[in-house]
Amino acid sequence: MTMEKDISILEETINRLNFRFEALQKITQLINLASNFEQVLDEVMRLTIELVNAQAGVVILIDQTTGELSSHITIGGRPREELGEEPKWKLNKGVMGAILKVGEPAIISDASEYPIFRDELSKAVGCTVINALCVPLKSKGETLGVLEIFNKKLSTEESKEGDKGVAPFTAEDQKLIVSLSNEIVMVIENAMLFNERERKVVELDNLLKATEAIASAMQLDPLLDTIMERGMKVMEAEGCSVLLVDEKEKKLQFVAASGANKE
Repeated sequence: MTMEKDISILEETINRLNFRFEALQKITQLINLASNFEQVLDEVMRLTIELVNAQAGVVILIDQTTGELSSHITIGGRPREELGEEPKWKLNKGVMGAILKVGEPAIISDASEYPIFRDELSKAVGCTVINALCVPLKSKGETLGVLEIFNKKLSTEESKEGDKGVAPFTAEDQKLIVSLSNEIVMVIENAMLFNERERKVVELDNLLKATEAIASAMQLDPLLDTIMERGMKVMEAEGCSVLLVDEKEKKLQFVAASGANKE
């Protein structure tokens, strides 16, 4: 029986090593596909979770505008559409804030020791968080967010023996996820570059159309309307107005307005 058990454990180890090799190859191929950020990151996360034999995981990114953390991709647990409003966290508070401040990975062996962290993340992924492996996502010294993996599954043999708990995350798991976090950062950076390129294309298109309007306009009012419309799109503004100096009155006068506060 002992030999059969040893063979079973060896076979499981070999299978996991083969899967790890194939998954790493797939992740390397995926990082260059920036045209569909959500789909690529979703697949990379799925493979990452499977590599450490965990139940669920989440990528939490920093919103540079609001200074908050928000879950971006969730794998495992319940589907995102069933989880309701996307949770947000303050940047410098709680366990995640501490991890981001220190900038080092952390293994949380017992999430019940941090009830707020456990409850918030359980709500975010749709399953009860028992243990966690947390790794900051960093690029060129800047922290983009944090990758968190939850509830490592038991091995096949442990499950057969009736153990119903979770397995502990190991130093090897942490080392693997740290290396994969670099790949995830590359996915995020590629997507950011792609989105910036798309924004530039739209901006240049609006400027080109405004230039064409200037070249062809015969009347001032339609020309100003076109310029304001294009300017609002480029700046993502709700309103725009043009004021000219009245040389006689020595004061500014409205000559055109557009947007929500046009009147």
